[in-house]
Amino acid sequence: MINYKFLLIGVVFIIAGIIPIVRNKFYRLKEKDMLWATSLGSFLSAIVVLLFGLAVLIYEISKLLSNK
Repeated sequence: MINYKFLLIGVVFIIAGIIPIVRNKFYRLKEKDMLWATSLGSFLSAIVVLLFGLAVLIYEISKLLSNK
Protein backbone atom coordinates (compact mmCIF):
# COMPACT_ATOMS: atom_id res chain seq x y z
CA MET A 1 0.00 0.00 0.00
CA ILE A 2 1.32 3.39 -0.96
CA ASN A 3 1.87 5.91 1.80
CA TYR A 4 0.51 9.22 0.54
CA LYS A 5 2.23 11.21 3.29
CA PHE A 6 5.65 10.03 2.12
CA LEU A 7 4.67 10.66 -1.48
CA LEU A 8 3.68 14.22 -0.60
CA ILE A 9 6.88 14.69 1.40
CA GLY A 10 8.90 13.52 -1.61
CA VAL A 11 7.19 16.00 -3.91
CA VAL A 12 7.68 18.83 -1.38
CA PHE A 13 11.39 18.01 -1.09
CA ILE A 14 11.75 17.95 -4.88
CA ILE A 15 10.12 21.38 -5.15
CA ALA A 16 12.21 22.66 -2.23
CA GLY A 17 15.34 21.48 -4.06
CA ILE A 18 14.44 22.83 -7.48
CA ILE A 19 13.57 26.36 -6.35
CA PRO A 20 17.03 27.22 -4.91
CA ILE A 21 18.78 25.63 -7.88
CA VAL A 22 16.83 27.77 -10.33
CA ARG A 23 17.14 30.95 -8.25
CA ASN A 24 20.84 30.49 -7.41
CA LYS A 25 22.34 30.87 -10.91
CA PHE A 26 25.48 29.10 -9.64
CA TYR A 27 26.59 28.26 -13.17
CA ARG A 28 27.10 31.95 -14.07
CA LEU A 29 29.80 32.61 -11.46
CA LYS A 30 33.56 32.32 -12.00
CA GLU A 31 35.73 30.14 -9.77
CA LYS A 32 37.86 33.10 -8.66
CA ASP A 33 34.87 34.97 -7.27
CA MET A 34 34.38 34.55 -3.50
CA LEU A 35 30.63 34.41 -4.00
CA TRP A 36 31.26 31.18 -5.91
CA ALA A 37 32.19 29.36 -2.69
CA THR A 38 29.04 30.39 -0.85
CA SER A 39 26.90 29.65 -3.89
CA LEU A 40 28.51 26.23 -4.16
CA GLY A 41 27.42 25.40 -0.62
CA SER A 42 23.82 26.41 -1.17
CA PHE A 43 23.77 24.71 -4.58
CA LEU A 44 25.04 21.42 -3.15
CA SER A 45 22.58 21.52 -0.25
CA ALA A 46 19.75 22.06 -2.74
CA ILE A 47 21.02 19.06 -4.72
CA VAL A 48 20.95 16.92 -1.55
CA VAL A 49 17.37 18.00 -0.79
CA LEU A 50 16.37 17.26 -4.39
CA LEU A 51 17.97 13.82 -4.33
CA PHE A 52 16.29 12.98 -1.02
CA GLY A 53 12.93 13.88 -2.52
CA LEU A 54 13.66 11.76 -5.59
CA ALA A 55 14.67 8.81 -3.40
CA VAL A 56 11.40 8.99 -1.45
CA LEU A 57 9.39 9.34 -4.65
CA ILE A 58 11.15 6.40 -6.35
CA TYR A 59 10.68 4.24 -3.26
CA GLU A 60 6.95 4.96 -3.10
CA ILE A 61 6.48 4.37 -6.84
CA SER A 62 8.39 1.09 -6.62
CA LYS A 63 6.10 -0.03 -3.78
CA LEU A 64 3.09 0.87 -5.90
CA LEU A 65 4.37 -1.06 -8.92
CA SER A 66 5.42 -4.13 -6.94
CA ASN A 67 1.93 -4.56 -5.42
CA LYS A 68 0.32 -5.08 -8.83
